[in-house]
Amino acid sequence: MLRGRSAMLAAALILVLAARAAPVPKGQVAPEALLDGRCAIYLRYDGYARHREAWQKTALAEVWRNALQPVCVPLGEHLGMLAQIAPLPVPFEDLQRHCWPILEQLCAEGCVFGLRLVDAQQLRLQITVVLPGQAKNEAHARALLRQLAEVFKLQITALQLRDRRIQQAKLLETSWHFSWWSEGDHLVLLLGTESPEATLDVLEGKTPSVLQNEWYKRITAGPGYPACVRGYLYGKPLVESLARLGPTAQKFIATSGLEDIPAITWHLGAEGRAIRSSVCVHLSTGQRRGLAALFPDTRSGIEAYLQGKQHLPPLSPRADVDVFQMDLLALGRGLRQTLEAMVEVFATQEESKKFLQQLDEFLQASRVEALRELLPHLGQVWLISDASAEGLLSTGMLIGVQVKDVPKARKVLAQLKRVELGPFQMEVQRRQYRGHELLCLNIQDPTGRLPTLPLVPTLAIVDDWLLLAWYPQPIQGVILRREFPHWSRWKPSPEAQKILASLALSEQRRLVAFSEADPRGTIEFLGSLVPIISGFIRAGTSGQFDTTLLPPTQALTEPLFPNVTVCLAEPDCVRIETYESLRLPSLSWGLAGFMIFRFVGWMAGG
Repeated sequence: MLRGRSAMLAAALILVLAARAAPVPKGQVAPEALLDGRCAIYLRYDGYARHREAWQKTALAEVWRNALQPVCVPLGEHLGMLAQIAPLPVPFEDLQRHCWPILEQLCAEGCVFGLRLVDAQQLRLQITVVLPGQAKNEAHARALLRQLAEVFKLQITALQLRDRRIQQAKLLETSWHFSWWSEGDHLVLLLGTESPEATLDVLEGKTPSVLQNEWYKRITAGPGYPACVRGYLYGKPLVESLARLGPTAQKFIATSGLEDIPAITWHLGAEGRAIRSSVCVHLSTGQRRGLAALFPDTRSGIEAYLQGKQHLPPLSPRADVDVFQMDLLALGRGLRQTLEAMVEVFATQEESKKFLQQLDEFLQASRVEALRELLPHLGQVWLISDASAEGLLSTGMLIGVQVKDVPKARKVLAQLKRVELGPFQMEVQRRQYRGHELLCLNIQDPTGRLPTLPLVPTLAIVDDWLLLAWYPQPIQGVILRREFPHWSRWKPSPEAQKILASLALSEQRRLVAFSEADPRGTIEFLGSLVPIISGFIRAGTSGQFDTTLLPPTQALTEPLFPNVTVCLAEPDCVRIETYESLRLPSLSWGLAGFMIFRFVGWMAGG
């Protein structure tokens, strides 16, 4: 009986090993089976065809159908004219003939991307791109790549590896090469220092593939909505590669806390009328170090401020608003420690010393003791408000931070007389406005060589908030709305309130950041400029420009709604969820980042 069971187990083991060693049937290769499981970055785009129905429901799709598509299609028919203005390295007709089938298939079935860092010291890495269903377009890819090789004077050679004909081009006088071949229904592209045999080892099961990676299994489970893009940044292979650089690099790893951030995962898709994205920074559950310690935890949250249980300053009714937690001093110290450790790894001792000396000089150039003394009295709840009605191009931006001890904070500001910012000196001018003291900074260059900046940075404490703006008017608006309760003021939109109600917040799931930005105001402003600009273009082209192609502004704005982003702290991760109709670039975060960075210099420079 035992002998019979042993024979059956042996037979099963032989079948398993045979199946593992057998070549993969053509057409049945999963794209991820070609990616090494040690890839530090993995990204997959499913293509448009699989998610067509979800996309068609979004507000952005409605804008495309009603406003943008009628403009883009006629313009696309004249792309050939660009080749006459700026000659291309490959004839436009060849680009059109060979690229179009590849791009069409790419939009339909997407692509898979993987990056593996093999050795950081020798800069050995491998980038793998798999184009599903593109084997039928290999002739187009080959023709296009051969033309590009001729332009850049690269020699293409053919390799015969494991019953595959692989094309390869060496990149000039380096150890890097570019390879491509068809695998089943897919087209495989490799760029890096490693041989294609390493990829074939993964395909044949000699090396684990991405399919066996734990983070691949997690993101495949899905975020709860149809996701057309998903991927991860895997920390373990990066840390292992850096650790091989030596003791200094190992010290950097320990100081920076990279080991406490095992992975970052992301998804992008559509849910109802919103474009959805999810980014999750996975963290260790114990004591965190370095950068990992800077992420918020579940000990506190800002939900009470958005639920009306604690008050925010009365902000402009059409403002874009961000509310978030931040320990300013801990952030400054943590970033400095990480930067110092990084410089020690990637620079010589002399270069490191010089860099840190320049950093200290920069941080202390505008250091003000009175502002530094203010830090212990500040809380960890911040807000940024940007209302175009109070200043174009984010000049109406308002930054606020909660004050823990108002009398002591007022006492510190009373000692403030002058602020130095690089070559500029800012003299404090105190003004009274409806019972509140405004500290207006008069910017001057004592040498007279630089022009006076057209800014009036202003500080004030209103209730238990310290407010900072480029001009007095945003702060004056807060004071007036506080005095006149019947004036309109900002509150979360109905869309934002619905999202907040769905978050299932608890002691183990805290809201630590919130953002709401309405793209319609920017579109309306830009749309107001279109008629006059198009009129000038038409006049400059002797009436050849068709102004009827440009859509009315309402066709762009009507489907849109405010973009909402929430950041949630959980015991083992920080999760960022975004619900958008149309994302637009904003100056406010760049300007706010500069102001906060200078604030860090003032207070943590020493």
